[in-house]
Amino acid sequence: MAKFIMVTGGARSGKSRHAELLTMALGEKNAYIATALCVDDEMQMRVNWHQERRPKEWHTIETYRDFHKHIKPHTYDCIMLDCVTVMLSNLIFEYTHIDWDTVSTDMLQGIEQEALLHIEKLVLFAKQSTCPVVVVTNEVGMGVVPENRLARFFRDVQGKANQIMARDADDVYFVVSGIPMKIK
Repeated sequence: MAKFIMVTGGARSGKSRHAELLTMALGEKNAYIATALCVDDEMQMRVNWHQERRPKEWHTIETYRDFHKHIKPHTYDCIMLDCVTVMLSNLIFEYTHIDWDTVSTDMLQGIEQEALLHIEKLVLFAKQSTCPVVVVTNEVGMGVVPENRLARFFRDVQGKANQIMARDADDVYFVVSGIPMKIK
């Protein structure tokens, strides 16, 4: 089986750029799974910036769920997914009807289980892929404890997701100030 590579770091740490360089080194015929939804001008600006930076010949698939249904690994040299953090945000915000301040613990556990099921599917996809898969994710647990319930819930789910991916990844890079460090 091909390699499963995880690249993590804080916001603006250089993790996406490092993942792009890894992906380019692994081949020319690459797929890029973009998980962002353009909900405002700022997000559109960020998406545009990422699009301009990566090679034009890469095949882009825009989805944050069930990407394994949209991509055939045997047709690519490498697959890059950017990013798991945005993917999880989108999955969690599908629950727009919830009052996050009063939602029950049982409901939160159900949402967490569903989100982590998507991570398990991602890991299975990466481990079974015929080409390398490079996944970008944010390390969100190194700052202050968030002040509201939704932010704390998200931080906890993201931390668990990162642990699941790191457990099964062949290589894990932590990027700080543009400097990648291989930690696994």
